[in-house]
Amino acid sequence: MNKLAPLAIALCTILAAACGDAPADATAEAPQSAPAISSVAPGMSAQDVAQALRGAAAPSEDSITRHDAGATAADGGAPVSAPLSRQGVFARRPLELPRAAPGAWADVYASKNPLGALTDAQKQSFADSGRAFLRRDFKDALERLYALLTEQPDYPPAQLMLGATYYKLRRYEDSIEAHERFLAHAPDQVGTTQALAHCYYGLGRYEQALAHYEAVVAANPSSPEALRGLALSKMRLGDLDGALEGLRRVLQLEPDHAEAQAFLAQVLYDQGESKAALEAAERARELAPGDPRPWYLISQCLHELGDDEAAELAQANWKEVARVAQDVRALEARVAYRPPDTHSLALRLVELHTKMRDLRGLSEALDIAAQSRPPGVAEVDIRILALDAFERTGSRAAAENAAQALEKLCAEDVAAWKRLEQWYQAVGDSTNQIRAGEMWRRLNSGEAR
Repeated sequence: MNKLAPLAIALCTILAAACGDAPADATAEAPQSAPAISSVAPGMSAQDVAQALRGAAAPSEDSITRHDAGATAADGGAPVSAPLSRQGVFARRPLELPRAAPGAWADVYASKNPLGALTDAQKQSFADSGRAFLRRDFKDALERLYALLTEQPDYPPAQLMLGATYYKLRRYEDSIEAHERFLAHAPDQVGTTQALAHCYYGLGRYEQALAHYEAVVAANPSSPEALRGLALSKMRLGDLDGALEGLRRVLQLEPDHAEAQAFLAQVLYDQGESKAALEAAERARELAPGDPRPWYLISQCLHELGDDEAAELAQANWKEVARVAQDVRALEARVAYRPPDTHSLALRLVELHTKMRDLRGLSEALDIAAQSRPPGVAEVDIRILALDAFERTGSRAAAENAAQALEKLCAEDVAAWKRLEQWYQAVGDSTNQIRAGEMWRRLNSGEAR
């Protein structure tokens, strides 16, 4: 087996997890009847990435949003300005790709090596497209995938990655096209395509979403995100009892699933259970302080329960959180297309995610800031920014990981040790504070380590 095969095969299994986030309304304004900076660890392996993506709550970088009424069909539903979505490879559509004959790839997943049909150069390109996908460089990923799918029409692993990429870009029509072509050649792999159901849901096609979630759940009965998507589809179609049962099942599997908790609160509220809804909404707010939906539900429940003063305060908080969430969505939509000002946009995202104490969003924004840093911005600057930001969120574990990464990766930089001295002092670690101070003095004076 080619030495690239293990990585490329791993990428095939990671894709389903990478699009694991189930749909959520973008606005949440009211209930409707690499070495990564990431707080997980620097330098994640493919296995680590898969696990992190499976376990993470939905990026709300990546929750499904409603179809943007202002986007045209040519955009595939991308909620970004037309010029960004129509430049270079972003102007291309899956419909233009050549098609393979029926049955051409019937045995690709039955083989122990699904990459066997590719040349060494194509295997390298597929592996590189996967790396680009994982670091959210969707332009690079698309360029490689279009080249590969032109040479190997409808090659299923590449079609699946193409669908995942368009899903991340929020171009749901294009994602649907790629996923449906994938399933035409690999129908037994339906369990890897919950993003297709997310796209149906995001476009308001709830019956199709429900049917596809049912197929995904049949293949993966314990998938929290597929079960949540199924529950939300039932909610949209008026089956509140079915939605309630599904959301409770999600929370049995993953008790800290913030969005499932928030939608549980909404369903309870819609059923007139204001007290139970308030308890669920308060738990959702604890799990995801940057999500506007719990704040809105809290305000509504408090009004129903007669506590108007507390309700007004909760409503004021909801408006502020909703405003920030709207700014975050707009910035993330722009950053996905990697415009020239990506670094400054990423820094703004860092600021907003820090304010909202959104650790996952903060980690991703820091990664993008690191990848896009211009000349004059050193790695130590980004690593110190990461420590500063995680410390401000109040997450001791995330800040400790950032401090460890700063020490490991910037050990020869005087600024790193100055910041580490401050950090160790703040957490009461006198031993490491003294050590960091000594390292700072030695480096500052020009002494060799």
